[in-house]
Amino acid sequence: MTNQFDLCGPLPESSLVLEASAGTGKTYALAALATRMIAEGTPISRILICTFSRAARRELQHRIRSRLGETARDLANSPVETPADPVSRLLASGSAKEVAERQTNLAQALADFDSAWITTLHAFAHRELQILGTAAAQLPQRWQLPSDPNRTRQVADDAYLEMFCRTTEAPPLKLSLARDIATQVVDSPALIAPATTDEGAARTAFAQEARRRANLRPDEPKNHDEVLALLLESLDSPAAREVVADQFDYVMIDEFQDTDKLQWQIITKAFLDASTAILIGDPKQAIYGFRGADVNCYLEATRTLPRQTLATNYRSDPPTVSAVSMLFGDTPLGASEIRLTPVNTPEKARSRLFDDSGTCAPGMVLRRLMNPPKKQWQANTIIRGRNPLVMAISQSWCAATIRQPRCWNTSRALASPPQPQARPALCTQIRPTNGSCF
Repeated sequence: MTNQFDLCGPLPESSLVLEASAGTGKTYALAALATRMIAEGTPISRILICTFSRAARRELQHRIRSRLGETARDLANSPVETPADPVSRLLASGSAKEVAERQTNLAQALADFDSAWITTLHAFAHRELQILGTAAAQLPQRWQLPSDPNRTRQVADDAYLEMFCRTTEAPPLKLSLARDIATQVVDSPALIAPATTDEGAARTAFAQEARRRANLRPDEPKNHDEVLALLLESLDSPAAREVVADQFDYVMIDEFQDTDKLQWQIITKAFLDASTAILIGDPKQAIYGFRGADVNCYLEATRTLPRQTLATNYRSDPPTVSAVSMLFGDTPLGASEIRLTPVNTPEKARSRLFDDSGTCAPGMVLRRLMNPPKKQWQANTIIRGRNPLVMAISQSWCAATIRQPRCWNTSRALASPPQPQARPALCTQIRPTNGSCF
């Protein structure tokens, strides 16, 4: 069952999927949620926000920092000016003491912003492996890098300090000799011979310590997937799961429809039961299958978690929103669970669509294409000014013309020929001459 998500309602207390169709203010909602969590007492360092690219991470950092500052100013001005933003207005309600506490929390978050966990999933996994340290899973033997001198030197230095730094006596081995011993034993399967002299005993003890520490210090993974695989393996340990989950009260995963199976398993193991995880995405925008994203992970999440939606489209004109909703209706989009989620437009929204005479134009016009050239599907069509964006639908060669405001400059390429399942019955309603309008 799908419910509308209320940004000004109670903060979520358990994990959920938040479906955010295009134009419904996903990034605004994410920043507003983070601001509410912080204002109501959650330190910024205890909120994990993950996305899938460095560019998206930078955008989120900018938007959240700006939102914290804007809301703090709204609260400071609230005694004399009611905030226009609904979330700021909510936080400005209550007693003077409560509002002052929220201001303090927001100011502290801005001061501590560098401690915010706004990151990519891969960077998060790498950082967690560092936190878990020697409790993290070891890389399989095929990933070992035996010729890495930096690794061997670090192992030697760690062992040397551990064995000899706690006494005022001179170490029985020079550091250079200790490093040579480490080079010989760290990656070698050879047995360490028993000692017969005091110096030999010191060498043997150091060799054993160096080898032990080498086994505790995994090599650096060579790519992002290895980092994720290591973290997932580490999360098999209940203690590791507790360490990871205990760092966060809230977890928000942006662009969740682009999750792959490995990432989804990490999210499931680490957070679904131990933290409040908000998985934000739109399966209709799942376009990264070529690089491993699996929309089935999103669908699996919707089967196990409650699903809510952002139900207002702030980007498109009301006639266009209504027309697209009527056109696609309840049609499955690649999977039976993926359908167009009905959305509203703001109460005061007005159409910006006009024809050449200045008359308000429909949001969409449907026309039957009588004899479309086959090459049309392979050519790029550049749409500029007030010309329409043409989108082909259904096997009956029907074109949906989605009108745009005159100020828009849009470039689109026609898609491949439509598939039979795209509601061919709709075309029987269309006259070949002047078409039908919504």
